[in-house]
Amino acid sequence: MKNTVVALGFFDGVHIGHKRILETAVRIAKEKDCIPAACTFDIHPRAFVHGVAPAMLCTLNQRVELIKAQGIEQVAILEFNEKMASMTPSEFATLLKEKYNCKYAVCGKNFRFGYKAQGTPESLQEYGIEAIICDHVEDDGGVVSSTRIRKLLTEGDAVYAARLLDRPYTLTGKVVDGFKLGRQMGRPTMNLKPDSGLLIPQNGVYASRVEIDTNTYDSITNIGTRPTFSSDDIISIETHILGFSEMIYGKYVSLQLIEKVRGERVYADYNELIEQINKDIEKTEAILKRG
Repeated sequence: MKNTVVALGFFDGVHIGHKRILETAVRIAKEKDCIPAACTFDIHPRAFVHGVAPAMLCTLNQRVELIKAQGIEQVAILEFNEKMASMTPSEFATLLKEKYNCKYAVCGKNFRFGYKAQGTPESLQEYGIEAIICDHVEDDGGVVSSTRIRKLLTEGDAVYAARLLDRPYTLTGKVVDGFKLGRQMGRPTMNLKPDSGLLIPQNGVYASRVEIDTNTYDSITNIGTRPTFSSDDIISIETHILGFSEMIYGKYVSLQLIEKVRGERVYADYNELIEQINKDIEKTEAILKRG
């Protein structure tokens, strides 16, 4: 079996900083005639250690697909459980060598491993794995990180988040039966039940695109509590697909949030809301035309 070059990290969102690590692993694998691989966890370590994890920027399946899209041939998904949490740095390194034939490891400066995060990138050398440590990717706003992208999305800045992700932020999930208020106003919507654990961006109206099966459609999405019609605080994700009228209940779809059009607000009546929706659609079409 060939040796591997293993990219190490959780890789939530697989943003441009992660891509540097993955691309480096692919390049070194080619130079050393090894297999480019990556090692990640099934759940965020904080979910196990502290009982709570940050909202995710992608599902596990998305994460694996995005990692492989960078040229990684093998992705090892380790179960983060009691055994993993108590594993010493030496034991973790032994796992990489014996199970995955790891000869080289590529990671970021802040990567830590083993019990109580005692292992560092430099200490991998002590266990017979050559470590290649990648510098942070930075822009004018600082170091690119999943935490920073989460903050941008909770502030409604889908455009900047997309720049750091190198793609629009995408919610995945099933289309479920909704309140049918859009249909009553002549603007039928699909109601998305997002996959568990995904980050829901700031409430508001977004220019969006939705992928159904293998087709992508321009759309406009409202994330919020429908304050004009309801006093509860249940957040719904409702998308009106432009020029589309098929029934898609039960379909699994991907919803790309391109740019926030406006914030959420209360309207006096249906007529005022419909007038605003028409303006929102005009603005959305202009945004999506820009690419």
